[in-house]
Amino acid sequence: MQHLILAFYVFFFSTGFMGAAALVFLRIRSGERLLGLFLAFQILFVLGLALVGVYFYMGNVLHGEGRGVRGIGPGLELAFGLVSSLVNGSIYLLAVAIARRLEPAGGSKGPGLAAQGLAALVVVETAASVGLAVVEFRGSAAAGSVLSSPEWHLGGYLLTGLAIAAFGFVALGASAREERPSIKTLLRGYGICALAFAPLGFAEWGLNQAGVQPWKPLSLDYLFYLGWNAVALVGFARSLKRGDGAGPVLGTVPEETAKALGLTARELDMALLIARGLANKEIAAELGISAATVRTHIYNLYRKVGARSRVELINRLRA
Repeated sequence: MQHLILAFYVFFFSTGFMGAAALVFLRIRSGERLLGLFLAFQILFVLGLALVGVYFYMGNVLHGEGRGVRGIGPGLELAFGLVSSLVNGSIYLLAVAIARRLEPAGGSKGPGLAAQGLAALVVVETAASVGLAVVEFRGSAAAGSVLSSPEWHLGGYLLTGLAIAAFGFVALGASAREERPSIKTLLRGYGICALAFAPLGFAEWGLNQAGVQPWKPLSLDYLFYLGWNAVALVGFARSLKRGDGAGPVLGTVPEETAKALGLTARELDMALLIARGLANKEIAAELGISAATVRTHIYNLYRKVGARSRVELINRLRA
């Protein structure tokens, strides 16, 4: 049975590499900078799963079946926990960055801010867990009782579920504004996977409390992981279809178009930088202005052109 579980880990691990490769090629084809963050997200997923797989192998296979994690010394077990927590915290820090990039220009910031705040709280909770684990390792029974308490576990599942669900709403909102089919597919798929994560997490917690885990140590969360990998593959496949395009290109805005829309010189500069794929902070650095000023210019640009996304903006200015 232990070897069968290990085979599942290898399967999950290999699909993670496939998802990462799909994001690399999609990033090259589309030129979309946001995909670099999603790729880093994917790589951290793969790394985290690899750590879990190695931990399981050393504790259950390498040292013989039936010994469990007793085959791993407490020092090495703590090291695995610390590295895994570092990876997990980095994942949620990336979630904060991605949620910021997905915020609509000139639109409501509420969902994005909620996703960023909840993800930041997960990072804090992870850091607290690491601190308690270190204190427990040094001999504090009180710290161990906190970490093993049902309330602490429930709080972790609740916070994580809410953070991922909020991220899902942000991704779905961004997909509604996106015009390119491959990126739209990717954002919608990620959003759906994220919204499905919360009930899976709560179901996992309930089964843990009931002592019903026929698949232990595998987790229901791995369904989310498989879905995430599949979405990356589908997004890349969608980019291969005719009509997806290789990304918006805008060499210049026709003079008659600029006059008809009443665009200022600064707004024209902004449009060309957007067409190059620069993020708001990069545009601010390029023009020597603040990020807040960039957002104001982009909002005015969207309003004058009547666009709801960067792709739509470039397409309309190109005409």
